[in-house]
Amino acid sequence: MERRILGKTGLAVSVLGFGAAEIGFGVEREKAERLLLQALENGLNLIDTAECYNNSEDFIGSSLAARRKEVYLMTKCGHKDHWELDAWKPKELKRSIEHSLKKLRTDYVDVLQLHGCNERLLRDGAVIEVLQKAKADGKARFIGYSGDEQAAAYAVACGAFDTLQTTLNFADQKPLDALIPAAQEKNMGLIAKRPVANAVWRRKHIPPQVDKSLSARLKRIDSLWVRLKIARLKQKLLKLGPINNFWDYGPRIKELNFDFIESDPEESLSTALRFTLAAPGVHCAIVGTTNPQHWIQNLHAVMKGPISEAEFAAIRKHWLEKRDPQWKTMG
Repeated sequence: MERRILGKTGLAVSVLGFGAAEIGFGVEREKAERLLLQALENGLNLIDTAECYNNSEDFIGSSLAARRKEVYLMTKCGHKDHWELDAWKPKELKRSIEHSLKKLRTDYVDVLQLHGCNERLLRDGAVIEVLQKAKADGKARFIGYSGDEQAAAYAVACGAFDTLQTTLNFADQKPLDALIPAAQEKNMGLIAKRPVANAVWRRKHIPPQVDKSLSARLKRIDSLWVRLKIARLKQKLLKLGPINNFWDYGPRIKELNFDFIESDPEESLSTALRFTLAAPGVHCAIVGTTNPQHWIQNLHAVMKGPISEAEFAAIRKHWLEKRDPQWKTMG
């Protein structure tokens, strides 16, 4: 598998990274371990997880502790107990970091990331100082920010972070306008999340635009994240604001109406993933799955290499012509 240098970190990472959120929810340990080991055996060397991904870090630790030197581990802090508001206090961030290291069965992670905290907290600086201290103490080789929009823009501009993990795909190209070029200028390692727009077009029925009410959004979260503590999440949502979820890409993809979406499902997925990997500045795309066959399809796609410059330009042009200026990047 192709490897790229992750910006200023100097890490040679596989272009396909393992997004370990999905294995943390409703998946048996044995299945998660098989998926992780299968990924390593096929050349993947970067795994992205987070403390709030339920069993994810524990499964990674039990599966890969003996092979720690073969893989770059990235985790995220700041979402203790699934989006609690006090999770950004320095004391809680420190607790989160220690908890992650214990579950991952390692003394350090290669990249420690803030998990989507807002711009106000970034500007305050205390959350960044916690990560910088962890780096100085040898608990993280590098530090990064995972998030989107204005907060991500500030994370890049402030110069404190080595890496940026942000949403980028054929249906979510806004980061290519300014965010990603700014990260390139600072030689940041760039990890693309949601690189295939959740592949919602591959399902037989894409739900219509769902009412934006709190109850409708919670109903959809319940079905996808059954292990989340929904009762506690409901208490916080009004303060945290709207949550982009799995199905939000459906209406947007229908409106964009890309021709390649109508092709063979495996080929369309390949085009989507290879578009993201062809974007200037992108070093790795994080894809999560609990289906071994989907992992193999992703592997086959990246082995083809990025799409051609002409194909990339055509998809980019189509987006620029069809996009709604009011669209926000989906986190």
